[in-house]
Amino acid sequence: MGQAFRNIYKLLRPEGGDILINTAPYVAVFEGYTSLSKQDKWSAYLYGMEEYTSSLQNDDNPRQHMLDLLADVGFTDCFVETRERDYKYTWDAFKKNMRAISPYIHRIPVTKKDEFMNDYAEAMANLEWEYSLYNKSDRTIRMPYKQMVIYAKKSPK
Repeated sequence: MGQAFRNIYKLLRPEGGDILINTAPYVAVFEGYTSLSKQDKWSAYLYGMEEYTSSLQNDDNPRQHMLDLLADVGFTDCFVETRERDYKYTWDAFKKNMRAISPYIHRIPVTKKDEFMNDYAEAMANLEWEYSLYNKSDRTIRMPYKQMVIYAKKSPK
């Protein structure tokens, strides 16, 4: 991630400029993959998780981590805010969406894709969280994530 911000810094004009970035340092969808990766049935397909997961996914203080990184790169007037968010899906929409964006689905044999998505959805519904992610009465699932808004300046040289 440091290299990405160094590249952004270099792209800004020497006379200065600023950046505004909206990102998600933590997304609960990866917790479901972690859970499935511990099952013999799916572990062979869920390798290389670090390639798809934010380096801030398990960081206790992603805001401070980002502020430090921005300062190390040379940015000034840095503002970083993290917000707890969640998105509510219907059960079927959740499975369709996760199937569409899953970085692992291409590794799963065609005959097992539906089973994989069912197991994944169940793993997500059973995650230990501050609140219940799955609501049985209306068959909805909430997907928690952290939103991070980053603003920083490159001072004129």
